[in-house]
Amino acid sequence: MSTLRILLDQLVAPVPGGIGRYAENLTRELVRNAPSGWTVEGALPAVSRAEAARVEARLPELSAIHHLGLPRKVLAEAWRHGAATGGAGVDADAVFAPSLFAPLSLRSKPTTVTIHDLVPWRHPGTLTLRGANWHRDMGARAAKRAAAITTPTNWVARELAKELQLDELPHVVSGAPSPELVPLVREAAEEVADRHRLPEHFILAVGTLEPRKRLASLVRALARPDLEHVHLVVAGPEGWGETSLGDVALDAGITPARVQALGFISDTDLAALYRLADAFVMPSLDEGFGLPVVEAMKLGCPVVHSNAGALVEVAGGAGVAVELDDVAGGEPEEIYVARLAETIGNVIEDEPLRAQLAERGRARAAEFTWARSAEEMWKVILSTQ
Repeated sequence: MSTLRILLDQLVAPVPGGIGRYAENLTRELVRNAPSGWTVEGALPAVSRAEAARVEARLPELSAIHHLGLPRKVLAEAWRHGAATGGAGVDADAVFAPSLFAPLSLRSKPTTVTIHDLVPWRHPGTLTLRGANWHRDMGARAAKRAAAITTPTNWVARELAKELQLDELPHVVSGAPSPELVPLVREAAEEVADRHRLPEHFILAVGTLEPRKRLASLVRALARPDLEHVHLVVAGPEGWGETSLGDVALDAGITPARVQALGFISDTDLAALYRLADAFVMPSLDEGFGLPVVEAMKLGCPVVHSNAGALVEVAGGAGVAVELDDVAGGEPEEIYVARLAETIGNVIEDEPLRAQLAERGRARAAEFTWARSAEEMWKVILSTQ
């Protein structure tokens, strides 16, 4: 038997985030779709027994979970300098790292690494200085030592190849909506609405106030005539750094009560929001994949998104794109805010259009499944042998 070992460190991170969801769902399907003669096991840095047990309970399909014996921070710094530490792949035939947290030394077994976006290179200010430097260093190491690199979209693959000066484009293996994100009956959705005290009509966004997400632009759009009575609900934190959504609203002349941040919410609550929202809006300057776009489409919520490369690719024409940059006639931010407001206003006021977008969105979302992603990832992993 050959063994694939998957690094699951993100599942025990304080905030697992999108990469944690990616790692968990893809791991489950890699086990289910394992080729004949292959077994799949996980690997964790040094964690408490309770944390390890939690991962084991989430992924009982794994044949075993290998413990690396050192804390994540120690391994991250050691691997950054090329040390063969932790034994992540010593007795495995192949290693899969769902992020740049990967053993990439001369002694490493063939390792496939996923790089999700270009944030460390294009938007380092949204990370800590140390974090941005670490990701760039590990990206350079992956370019030299990884047996294969995957990205979630063709757009990221092309741009990453430029940043890392790769001779070949990375392989593309997309993400997919969580299988736990399922449609709710109206009564269940209304219970969630009552619990969170949501307005009867609202637009929805998912994410943080960090500049790359452009949520501040979306808040400012509420001050435009097209959206003067619209409420915004954000599945994400109230602030980022020293700035809050309420502050942005006040600066734009908007009553803060029109902007409601819910913080972290469960998949059940998120499914309710997608069902109840008049539209989902993702105004980001840059994304690697844009999973919330696919999630919203899966649940029939009309989608408005920026024309950032990855979002256009993932939406596949099933959403309405808003152009990001055009300096003619005014400041870029003012133009973008006006375009956002006009586009969102057109969508939420046009019921036939909303129905059409919901139908197209469901069809587009059905193209993204974790089983298909696992099948593509296995092709990449087997090509490294």
